[in-house]
Amino acid sequence: MKKNIKLTVILTILSLSVFGQGIDFSNLTWDENLQKAKKENKLIMLDAMASWCGPCKTMSKKTFTNEEVGTFFNENFICIKMDMEKNEAGPKLSSKYGLRAYPTIYFIDGDGNKIHQSVGYLTPNPFIKEGKTALEKYQPQVSEEENFIFCEECEKKIDASANFCNHCGTEVYRGSDLETEIDFHSGIFSDTRNGKEYKTVTIGNYTWMAENLNYKTKKGSVCYEKKSKNCEQYGRLYTYEVALEACPNGWHLATVDEWNDLVEFSGGVESLTDIDGFAALPAGLLAGGDMKSENDDYFVNINSISAFWADHQDKKDKYGAYYYMWKDGSDINYDKAGFLSEKNSVRCVKDTE
Repeated sequence: MKKNIKLTVILTILSLSVFGQGIDFSNLTWDENLQKAKKENKLIMLDAMASWCGPCKTMSKKTFTNEEVGTFFNENFICIKMDMEKNEAGPKLSSKYGLRAYPTIYFIDGDGNKIHQSVGYLTPNPFIKEGKTALEKYQPQVSEEENFIFCEECEKKIDASANFCNHCGTEVYRGSDLETEIDFHSGIFSDTRNGKEYKTVTIGNYTWMAENLNYKTKKGSVCYEKKSKNCEQYGRLYTYEVALEACPNGWHLATVDEWNDLVEFSGGVESLTDIDGFAALPAGLLAGGDMKSENDDYFVNINSISAFWADHQDKKDKYGAYYYMWKDGSDINYDKAGFLSEKNSVRCVKDTE
């Protein structure tokens, strides 16, 4: 009887390891993975991490082990986890792809070209979304007969020319043939605290400051690399708690809903740098938590990324919410994993009556 119980337990453990294992990472060398990617016409998903990185460990534990994540990435990518400070290929790849923070997810083709990247901790659904974005960018390199899109309902691959999903029957929405027309109303606002004037722009349902906030608080804010010229050009960087109170009277830190409204009204643009009047400058950020050096301030990604705090209105949450986008217009992403000690840019929205 005891033997039967032991056998049942062993079989249960084995079944869990097989069917709920998440991502199956490759054990091949970098060059071997490139050859495999080229042969199978697949992208490489490279998890660029470090052994000391807290968000990397959390992503490995909570995201990479997710069953849906495993199914999607195992089917569509050659997956690699690489300690960029210990693997012999790490330093060379870090230099080649401009690694600035951990974790960074790179999507690389068989020729070693970077197709897409994502910086920071991601939960399962946003991570899958990044993978889909990478696949869509990779389409020009795929033969016409292999062209595909993802069904919005069941999220499975379907032929790009299909009118209905062959998996769930959902009609394929292709959007309007008319370009989205955005009606902008611009203005000027003067901050009475220091006399600084800000351009403003009304997009959708809200009036936004069209410039990053540049108000020096008693604590919790800094210029990039502590240089005043960066504040003049990009505004200051703030901790999440200070950002919640930093906007002038009559204005407030943009909420998650207000950011969503902005993106939706703009026709789902991938980068707000494309919107005339909003001027989402790539101000970079000051990393916090496990990404911050013990001895030095860790300023990263100026001229590459715009990162804005967003009020998620959950006072008990130990993380801040933020939107970030790349200068090249490749992405706009939302995440709820910003360390409270991290410092990001602030956009203020006018209070509604």
